[in-house]
Amino acid sequence: PTATGTSLVTANHRVLSTFPGGHRRATFNPDGTMIAFVSDASGNPEIWIKTLASGEPTQITSGETPASSPSWSPRGDQIVFARAGEGIWTVGPLGSPPPRQIVAGGSSPSFSPDEARLVYQWGREIWTVNADGGGAERLEGVPGIGFASVDAAPSFSPDGAWIAFFRSVDGPMGDFWVIPSGGGEARRLTND
Repeated sequence: PTATGTSLVTANHRVLSTFPGGHRRATFNPDGTMIAFVSDASGNPEIWIKTLASGEPTQITSGETPASSPSWSPRGDQIVFARAGEGIWTVGPLGSPPPRQIVAGGSSPSFSPDEARLVYQWGREIWTVNADGGGAERLEGVPGIGFASVDAAPSFSPDGAWIAFFRSVDGPMGDFWVIPSGGGEARRLTND
């Protein structure tokens, strides 16, 4: 506790919204004024956005299969996400343009810094693809990522030269690794 009796841990927290449902996987847009997140407030996990300054969240996707893993483009003009069993999709941050499928399979998409490519997990492998869905390639040199139910969460480095990912070994236990974005020899960063 501080001298005023408030906890240092909660002193800078504020409630963004009190609407119902579970909320997870929040991610800031590039200028930090909005977040995209997954909520089941409509009954099915979908992508929602919230302007941090004011207002209530807005649902920007809808469908019969759960949406997950939202990730903003570096310019903030689109959000990529995954649909269980339906691959990688893109949608405008206000729902326009409407969602469209980019890749038929995969999960956990993330943009390269120049927005030219996406990296994503497909089963126990990591793949890259052009942002328009063409030129999909398996990233060579990635050691097996272990349990398929554990998210490898691949992501480009800020300069686009590397891809970081999580490699599970025993259920949720594992380590963080990096590999050159064009493939090559992976290097372990942690030793848990």
